[in-house]
Amino acid sequence: MKSSLFGLGFEKSCTTKLNRLSILLLLANLASLALILLGVGVTVAQRHW
Repeated sequence: MKSSLFGLGFEKSCTTKLNRLSILLLLANLASLALILLGVGVTVAQRHW
């Protein structure tokens, strides 16, 4: 996860519960994967600048 300056800030969660932390990490990884797949799809379709 990145800093809050660049998005998906981990230090803003202030959680101490392991279950909540694992869900936050899962959501951050899913968001990163979605952006990677979107970028690959746009590149394959040659719709990028």
